[in-house]
Amino acid sequence: MITQVLQTCVPFAMVTQEARDVFVLMVMVTEQDGRRETTPLDLAVALLQCPGGNIAAIRRGGIQEAFEKGPTDVRFARETRELLEAAYRIALLGREPNLGTHHLAAAVVRHGPPEAVERLGEAGVTAEAVDRLLAELAGGMGAERLVAPLTRRERRAWNRSAQPGAITVGLAAAIALALVVGCVGLSFF
Repeated sequence: MITQVLQTCVPFAMVTQEARDVFVLMVMVTEQDGRRETTPLDLAVALLQCPGGNIAAIRRGGIQEAFEKGPTDVRFARETRELLEAAYRIALLGREPNLGTHHLAAAVVRHGPPEAVERLGEAGVTAEAVDRLLAELAGGMGAERLVAPLTRRERRAWNRSAQPGAITVGLAAAIALALVVGCVGLSFF
């Protein structure tokens, strides 16, 4: 279930094991609180509880079994999905070869609600610290790893989506459409 939800936000093959652990922890935090929908704060708490990766290691154990346990009633809230998509964009814009915990943290500290940003900040995970980490990693994976080697097809798809042309063409098309609509609308007045 978690895998299916994540695949609607990010290319799952490119997500590091540590970032997958964060997703499992996020669902566990939500379930422990008796809720059925994740929040950005759940993502922040999960990042702080992550047992490995580039952000912080608190403890290890039980993550893989939870990931494979099967269907869960927990859904990802719209705000949580938006943060996952922001993490994906951060990885793509940085031409990173993966999506790791550092991208999730960057999305939360840059785009998350104040309570999630504050929770991370209390543990030293600030925008400045995350930006410094991203610069130090410079596209490397640091302490994280992909679950399995990527197929050629997966690597090509990721590289294609990371090309600035794909983002630029989409943005240019949206601007052109807005201009055409605006001009057509003005010509009627």
